[in-house]
Amino acid sequence: MHRLHTQIMAVGGSRMQTQQARVDAICSEVDASQAAITKATVAIKTNGRNLKKCSEKIASLEGELTDTECKREEAKAQMSALEDEAKEVMEKQEKSKVSAVSVCMY
Repeated sequence: MHRLHTQIMAVGGSRMQTQQARVDAICSEVDASQAAITKATVAIKTNGRNLKKCSEKIASLEGELTDTECKREEAKAQMSALEDEAKEVMEKQEKSKVSAVSVCMY
């Protein structure tokens, strides 16, 4: 088979060889283009999966953020209540000191 191909090429001469070189070059370009298309297709699919994962992660983090904000507000309210209670205790203690001093003076 190879010998027959060589004989055909020899009969056609340089013109045939020039055309064959062009065909070979075009075949190489087609192969390279197909490889690039395959690579791009794989990249598109991979990026699509990554996008889906990222979207799910964003939704999850937004939910966590909402929960954290609620907990923060609750903690803030508790802290405010504790500060108010501490203030009342300090005021009562101050009144007790004033009363104790008043009793001692009499």
